[in-house]
Amino acid sequence: MSRSDQKISDSKEQLRTGIWLGVPDRLIPFWKDGANVIFTARGVRKMPGWTAPFTKPATRVARGMHQFNNLGTLTIIWGDDFRLRQWDSVSTSTIGNITSHNISETATTIASTWSIENFGTTLVATNGVEAPKIKLASDPSFLTLSDADFSTCEIFLRRGPHLMALNTSINDKGFVWSSADDLTSWTPSSANSAGDLVIRELNSPIICAVPLGDRTAVYGKDQMFLINYVGAPNYFGYKPAVEGIGAVSKKAVIPVGAKNYGCGRMGFWVTDGVSSRLIDDPQIHEFLQDDINWSQSSKINGWHDEDHHMVVWYYPSAGGAGEVDKGVGFDYINSIWTTFDFGRTSSVDRDVFAYPIATTATGEVYFHNFGDDADGVAFTASIQSTSFDLDHPDHIKSLRNVRLDWTGTGMEWRIGLQSDLDDAITWTGWVAAPTGFIQSDVRLSARYMSLEFRSEGIGDTWELSGITTYGRLGGTR
Repeated sequence: MSRSDQKISDSKEQLRTGIWLGVPDRLIPFWKDGANVIFTARGVRKMPGWTAPFTKPATRVARGMHQFNNLGTLTIIWGDDFRLRQWDSVSTSTIGNITSHNISETATTIASTWSIENFGTTLVATNGVEAPKIKLASDPSFLTLSDADFSTCEIFLRRGPHLMALNTSINDKGFVWSSADDLTSWTPSSANSAGDLVIRELNSPIICAVPLGDRTAVYGKDQMFLINYVGAPNYFGYKPAVEGIGAVSKKAVIPVGAKNYGCGRMGFWVTDGVSSRLIDDPQIHEFLQDDINWSQSSKINGWHDEDHHMVVWYYPSAGGAGEVDKGVGFDYINSIWTTFDFGRTSSVDRDVFAYPIATTATGEVYFHNFGDDADGVAFTASIQSTSFDLDHPDHIKSLRNVRLDWTGTGMEWRIGLQSDLDDAITWTGWVAAPTGFIQSDVRLSARYMSLEFRSEGIGDTWELSGITTYGRLGGTR
């Protein structure tokens, strides 16, 4: 480096600002695009990969799953448009056959998503179209739920000693509950604690219901209500909570401690049951409004990635074929976003298994946050900066050297040049990043510059924690 060269940019702090999509370059802190990266206290890194714990039994759209400890046997239950299936940590089996299922959303019906719960060793499952199913420990497969005066329901949710069924054939704004500790007793009588209630103030059917602390949060399209356990003789009651937020699907709201994070038609939000706020504006709001295929929004599903203090949603994109094919993640500690170029048709948090689990449109079941690759093949990742002016927009910059502070393997990088922001970016060729905090000679001149990083090989993993540029300021135009 020449003695006349100066350090003209040090972006160490800016690396942790997340991806800002659909925002003008002048408003973006640093990263304007990317896929399959996560942000850390040190900077940005390629996200972990996934693996299939077993060979898929069929090529079907898997939509809805559950995990539980079945008397010491860790078990995954998932459903598609044809069957309910089980993996008992050793082998897969069919435990229920299906005759009715909505593959896609229409103007009058939502796409079918399984809601599955266990009560000890007893399992219940519903896809919202067929009669709900129950599987007792003494039976090898699911049977039709008896002693229930509803023929269908959208959601099962276990709350204390009761199982709740919400959005039923009796009333799509209502819910019923089983007698305490008895999933075979649903008809209210003086001898049991079963019952039902209608949320009459709802202006839409019940779309989603999840825990919110010791309460149950129920969502319509733009309303939230809280259900509380009140004890005998009424058992449950409800009250209006927050107006203006809602859910687009039965899996669109993610419980995280004393908060819910959700996706509604108005955007992505967080609530504690008292107040709410949008979390996607301005970073990614306009992009998501345009990129999500809202006509298939009942397929949106999410999970809590506690390893990376992030909530993740998968969605069908406007440019896709109608199935879930993309994802976004929100780091709720640092309030930053990232994006994923793959989709998952259902997903659940880490619980009885050591890893979170997700399913695909072709029937795979994957453990996520596992290794560096995509089930044995290369998992690509990339991140691109905004077009920056190194704090001197009117000057030509003569970039002489770039120093990258990173660890790992497989990272490549390149530099983009522009005379004006409206110009197409002229990119240099991809080169392997030097290992360690080593300076690279570049010798380039432009008014605006961009940086892009990627990896495309098996086993690649990297974390970028600093970018320092050295050069000279030239004349103005």
